[in-house]
Amino acid sequence: MRYATTRNPSINPPFLKTVAVFFNEIVKFFTSLILFFLITGNNKKAFCLIKKHFFTNFLDTLKVGIPAFIYVIQNFLLYVAVENLDAGTYMVTYQLKILTTAIFTVLILKRKLSIQQWISLIVLIFGVAIVQISANKNKQQLINNNNLNTTTIINLNNLNLTNFVLNNTNKEILTNSSSSSSSSLPHHQHIQNPFIGFISIIIACILSGFAGIYLEKILKSNDVSIWLRNTQLAFLSIPIGLFVIWVNDSEKVRIKGFMQGFDLIVWMAVLLQALGGLVVAIVIKYADNILKAFGTSVSIVVATTASILLFSNFPSLLFIGGAYWLLGLLFYMEYFLIKKENILRKKKKN
Repeated sequence: MRYATTRNPSINPPFLKTVAVFFNEIVKFFTSLILFFLITGNNKKAFCLIKKHFFTNFLDTLKVGIPAFIYVIQNFLLYVAVENLDAGTYMVTYQLKILTTAIFTVLILKRKLSIQQWISLIVLIFGVAIVQISANKNKQQLINNNNLNTTTIINLNNLNLTNFVLNNTNKEILTNSSSSSSSSLPHHQHIQNPFIGFISIIIACILSGFAGIYLEKILKSNDVSIWLRNTQLAFLSIPIGLFVIWVNDSEKVRIKGFMQGFDLIVWMAVLLQALGGLVVAIVIKYADNILKAFGTSVSIVVATTASILLFSNFPSLLFIGGAYWLLGLLFYMEYFLIKKENILRKKKKN
């Protein structure tokens, strides 16, 4: 995603994030629908179930409309966040959804969290804060480097201009030379805005926490196929996505077209985002939502490694400290709290 959103616009025209989110839902819809037919194994039965849950029980379908709308907005915010944060910082900060998930678990599902779990969530906040401080320091260093480079370029241009004036007295030629000199400044370089990225990802975390718990409640309240639920979710998200495009980017679509900036890299980002959403839905169905959120923390290592290989973004010591803090928390939650919780649940069943 980050590679797709931060390429040089003079070489790769920027794509519309709202359109990318729309195609995310298109991919989810057809993937879920195909898998639903394959798993059902009987086309007639599959059509009957679609008729029942899409039309006969239409109010049941509308319940899915709430998370559908939320996920469309959330996905758009994630594109904004990944454009303004390096991959490692993005992944670490996005783990704040663990906190929002826990809060909505208490509020919506009425579950009680242990003292150890609340302490772990507070520790999580400190880990994310450390990483954010690292991101802001990196941004300031980049700004200082850019200012230094710009000053050097201006001084060189002024020196060239002075030499030209000494050798030429024609003012008209001097004017042309000045404009030519200014046009030789370096081409576009993507500058991150960690504040915008941070705000976007915080809102996305809140939306993710609420939508995840709300969807968990729907999925576990009846025996409707997860692939049929995903089909419903994507089906309702498609018109919502079109509405968001119309509100946010209708003028850009009118001028440069719906598919502007789309190439193989963008399609790969869309595909990975869509399939990742389906995997999350499976985990919500068959595992606890908080466990799902902690499980994704492992991807921090992969994202940081990819960021080094693709963008040469080497993590600072502050970032490494924050990431290790979070991974240590993951280890503690996985091997102590969650394991202990599972043992207690088994004892209650017996």
